[in-house]
Amino acid sequence: MVALLLGVFFLYVRFLDRQSLWFDEGLSVAFASRPPRELINTLATQDLHPPLYYLILYFWMLLAWTSEMAVRLPSVLALCVMLPLALVTVREIEGRAASDPHSPWIAGLAAAALVGTSPFLAYYAQETRMYSLAALLCLGTTWAYLVALRARTGFLRWALFSVLLAASLYTQYFTCLLYTSDAADDLPCVDLGGRRIIKKKRKQPTTENQRMN
Repeated sequence: MVALLLGVFFLYVRFLDRQSLWFDEGLSVAFASRPPRELINTLATQDLHPPLYYLILYFWMLLAWTSEMAVRLPSVLALCVMLPLALVTVREIEGRAASDPHSPWIAGLAAAALVGTSPFLAYYAQETRMYSLAALLCLGTTWAYLVALRARTGFLRWALFSVLLAASLYTQYFTCLLYTSDAADDLPCVDLGGRRIIKKKRKQPTTENQRMN
């Protein structure tokens, strides 16, 4: 996992400054260069995107400046965080019914490898846009939801899920399409980002009269 993480990081960082910023990336830098209050007003009247990514980029540029590599690096870091997060998310799903204790780890590593080599994610991981962060927050929200659903009780777990869900919506509005309201335990299935997980029905204890009938 560490080798995969370092390999993905150095591979993407190596090519970050090969091309100059294109129009949308330039807009991201221009908007994020403004003070937070002016930035939010600009987004409300001109860009119509949520403010979280631009606020993060604003504070990032105070530290790292505005070169092509500097402003694209947060997207790479978001993708790198997705690798271990994909591992624990798949492990959370597969670990519930796995008979082999090693299979959830194998599936998780395979998921992390797919995330790290995905051309779609690689493209957005090298752009000064909010999409890599949105993907990270969606995956994090899915993981937090699974953990909270397994525990059923625990304020902190559901609070973490709520915070990540709100953060994803404050990053990109279309992340709302990933979440549905069928998370109740009594429902026969749970919809997680388009993947439908069917719950096994609990067997009801049979009475003596039911056996005789």
